Amino acid sequence: MPKQIKLYYDVRGARTITETPTDSDGYEMTYHYVTLTTPQVAIIAWEAYSEAEAQQLAEKIQSFLMSAESQISVASDSFDLGDLLVSITCSLVILAVFTGIIVAGLTRHRPTFDRFLDQILEEYLTPFGIRGEKTYSFRDV
Repeated sequence: MPKQIKLYYDVRGARTITETPTDSDGYEMTYHYVTLTTPQVAIIAWEAYSEAEAQQLAEKIQSFLMSAESQISVASDSFDLGDLLVSITCSLVILAVFTGIIVAGLTRHRPTFDRFLDQILEEYLTPFGIRGEKTYSFRDV
């Protein structure tokens, strides 16, 4: 997971926010956030797993702010489901393309044109060594 480092300037305080939105199916999900207060705005800085965890983090930030420092640097591991899905999709597409190239390169075809029978005989050998034949009429081609 990539590391993200955010630098917050002129932080004046920290508090917690709990939101419980309801989706279209009536399902409620509770989110707990820690916000940092600056002179301009309150910034949602972190999402916590529980209200107690959010409160504990806000208290640690408040005690840090009582010191002489005016900025706070936080390193956190971030997980973005969208980025993961894009990575998986790209990997699967690349895998499918390379598999197709390999299979196409390993499959051998030999067409034979037979004017006497008015047909084309296609003989092929798959990557697994299986031999096969297909016959096409000149009229169908």
